[in-house]
Formats: sequence, structure tokens, C-alpha cells
Amino acid sequence: MALLGLNMIATVITMRAPGMTWGRLPIFVWATVSTSVLMLLAAPVLISTLLMLALDRTAQTGFFNDQTGGSSYLYENLFWFFGHPEVYILAIPGMGILLEILPVFSRKPLWGYRLAVTGMLGIAILSFLVWQHHLFMSGINADLRPFYMLSTEIISLPTGFIFICALGTLWKGRIRATVPMLFSLAWLFNFLIGGLTGVFLSDVPSDVTTHGSFFSMAHFHYTIMGGLLFAFFAGIYYWVPKMTGYNFNERLGKVHFWIMFLAFNSTFGPLLVIGFLGMPRRVVTYAGYLQGANDWVSVSAFVLGGSMLIFLANIIWSQLFVRVPTGMNPWGSKSIEWQLPSPVPVHNFDRIPTFGSDPYPYGDDAGSNLAQRPIVAPARPTP
Repeated sequence: MALLGLNMIATVITMRAPGMTWGRLPIFVWATVSTSVLMLLAAPVLISTLLMLALDRTAQTGFFNDQTGGSSYLYENLFWFFGHPEVYILAIPGMGILLEILPVFSRKPLWGYRLAVTGMLGIAILSFLVWQHHLFMSGINADLRPFYMLSTEIISLPTGFIFICALGTLWKGRIRATVPMLFSLAWLFNFLIGGLTGVFLSDVPSDVTTHGSFFSMAHFHYTIMGGLLFAFFAGIYYWVPKMTGYNFNERLGKVHFWIMFLAFNSTFGPLLVIGFLGMPRRVVTYAGYLQGANDWVSVSAFVLGGSMLIFLANIIWSQLFVRVPTGMNPWGSKSIEWQLPSPVPVHNFDRIPTFGSDPYPYGDDAGSNLAQRPIVAPARPTP
């Protein structure tokens, strides 16, 4: 993971096309850079921790064994020093997908490009200063609680930058309710709930009440599954036709979206309430007055899983049997990959394209993110 992050950073720094300045990078590339920084800095901590744990188990060293002079509290700190940045390793790419798709289907430039970049880099930096909020109930020194409570609340500011940029892009846009756009809008709804419920877990007084409950579990799923997974599907429905050359079935895609969106919220929304009512995680029995709510959640979870079968059916139907050619640019995108045939040929361009303007020139019919349009090479026949 660390080497992958280093590779991605080195690639962006050294291999940008002519005219592709830092201010013209696609926002998804900035998301990749921010994620790569986290991978480069956080992964070695996990590797070192696992190595020490393996030595404790095999060579009887005493890094984490309290009985031999070690510290299990040290293990908690090292694990979460990796574990919380790892949450953003999952979340930031989804933010990049979101901000890449919204301008296309609202026909507007990305609002607050620099603010969005600041938000992603701010999240990456601040994510290393919040890990001990996981230890509010696990022996943390009481004098350290205010700092980590404050740092956890501050990280909501760069996250809020992403929301502001997304809403600014949507404002007065000519929105098209395509399947990728629906999943992107669902990301906004779900991640907002995840962020608001996270405030309760960042403050020590309320965290003492909700720690270890289904409330914290539901918050995590709204943040990661509600954010990452919905952005992942937005990216699949948006870019896979470019990769394969065949469209997804739009009707099946929308059925998949609505069932998944409604079932997801029907599953994890009630768990927020159940957690507030006192049900802890990792139990096989619970109070009788919670039986009805748990039954509802279980049924909803099965429906949520069933929505994935609709997605699988869409893949088989549209990519293997009823193949509808996607064309070069069905979305009307102005990013460079959509200026190539579908699927993209191995030999992309006869010459390296030169970039000379804003990467999101929507709203200007003559606008282009290329200073001069590259000559597109046709796919070469297989010998």
C-alpha cells in the first residue's frame, strides 16, 4: 500500500501532460494524491504493528504483552493511528468521484475547485490528529480528551468544503437524473447523515453514552458504505461503458439505485435509534422491546443485499447479451478520456495532448479542456 501511494504521487508529479498544471488537474487526480499521501504515511505504521504483534506471538517478545512489560494500550494507539486515516483512504476517492461526476450532469463548472482541493488535503493532514477519539473509553488520559475532541470536530471543516463545492456545483444547474447522478446525489444524503451523527461521537460526553452501541455502528456505515459504496457504483455506471464500449441498461440501473438507496436507509436509519435506546453491538440477545425494530432492520438488510443481484443482472444483460454500443461520449463530458473511442484503444493518441484551460469548461459550448484537440488514434486490429 505504501509503495502504491509513492508510485501514484511520483506519477502525478513527473508525468503530467504539457499544460497540465497543478491548477488544471482533474479533481479525481487530487483525490488520488490525497489518498496516496495517507497510504504512504499510514500503511508503514500498520506493517510495523503487525510485525511487532507477530514477534510477540512467535518469539515471545514483549511489545504489547502487559505481563512481560509491554503495553496493550500501545497496540490500541498504533492500530488506530493507522485505522482512522484508513477511513479516509476509503472516503476521499469517493469524494473525487462525486466531484468529477456532478459537473457533467449539472452542466456547470466545478464550483470552488481550489476549495475542494484544500478540503481533500486538509482531511488527509488532520486525519493523523484524531485517532485517540477511538480511545475515549479505553484508558486515554483525561487531559488529552479536549484536544482530540477539538481536532475531531475541526476535521469536519475540510469535509464541509467538499459539501459546499458539491452544492455550489448543483445550484441552478441543468441536472440530468442519470444513474451515475442518482448515486452521486445519494452520496450527499448518506454522507451528510454520517457526518452529523459523527458529531455525537466526537464529543466526550455524548460518546460516553453511545460508545459501543449500534449508534456508532450505524454512523460508520453511513459514512463508509453510504459514502464509499454509493460513489463506487456512481463511478461504475459512469466509466465502465467507456471501458467496455457498451451501455448499462438505464431502467435496471435506476431500479438497482432506488432499491439500494431505500433499503440502505431502512437498514441503518433505525439502527441509529436502536443505539440511542441502549442496544450494544456484538450481542446475540437484546431487550424484547427492540424485537420489532431488529426484525425490520434484518428484512431491510436482506433487501439491500438483493439489490446487488439486480446490479449483477444488469452486468450480465447489458455487457454480455444485449450489447448497446455506448458511443464516444454519451454523457457529453469534456474530460479527456471521453474524447477517445469506446472502449479506449491501447494506443490512445498519435501525439501527446496539450492542456490550456480550466478542466471543467461546462456552460461554454466552445469550451474545451485541451489547448488543441488531440488526434485520436483508432483501435488497432488484433493480429
